[in-house]
Amino acid sequence: MTADDFHWRTDSLETQITLLRAGAGVGVMHICLAERDRELVQVWDSVPIPPLDVWLVCHRDSWKNARIRALINFLSSRLRADLQ
Repeated sequence: MTADDFHWRTDSLETQITLLRAGAGVGVMHICLAERDRELVQVWDSVPIPPLDVWLVCHRDSWKNARIRALINFLSSRLRADLQ
């Protein structure tokens, strides 16, 4: 599946929800977010979702901050473990 397979595609969660409310199609989102919106209805309970890249980024000046570096290291190791 590629981006060409979709009529509408957005990386903005707010835009995705707006399109779904307008009846523009079917979307994929976290259940905890969808349950907050009474206008959205779950249509499938199990759909295979392709893997997505995860990026950890920070401003180059923040990279030298020990606390930020520790957080990035922690998140990186946890995310790597969860993906394996």
